[in-house]
Amino acid sequence: MAGMGGESGLKDQLVPNRDCGGCTVCCKDLAINEPELKKARGVLCEHCAKGSGCAIYETRPAICRTWFCGWRLLPQLDAGWRPDKSQILISLSYDGIPEKYAQRAGLEFTLIGSLQKITWEPLVMHIAALVDGGVPVFLAVPGGVGKPSAKVFLNDRMAAAWSAAAM
Repeated sequence: MAGMGGESGLKDQLVPNRDCGGCTVCCKDLAINEPELKKARGVLCEHCAKGSGCAIYETRPAICRTWFCGWRLLPQLDAGWRPDKSQILISLSYDGIPEKYAQRAGLEFTLIGSLQKITWEPLVMHIAALVDGGVPVFLAVPGGVGKPSAKVFLNDRMAAAWSAAAM
């Protein structure tokens, strides 16, 4: 899975005074297949101290040092969007973006809690604004433990729906 890490300087783009706090969603809901840490999606990292974060924080692997969720990077999202509160994990995604989109990085919204979250008005409005602005947007639902997420590219589908509604 593409995450919000790996890009140099991303740490400099973090929203000031916004940290993970007790959120450990990425410690469970991301698959990591790095030499220094291997874990399946849906399995809590062996180093995660639930509620207090990483037990090896000072020596954590590079993948953990450079990955940041969308809530940490997007200043327009308020405290209600923190992944453990919203049950939505926002990541960068580079796969599956049609060639016609100049922007080669999109945002993936993974519903990690109830699927009813799809009707949460802040989510619907945020996705609509992103699609309207030409940002590639994906909606994902996790598979079972160790299984990949199922994701759908929303932009073209939403544009078609808006066109039909305007008629």
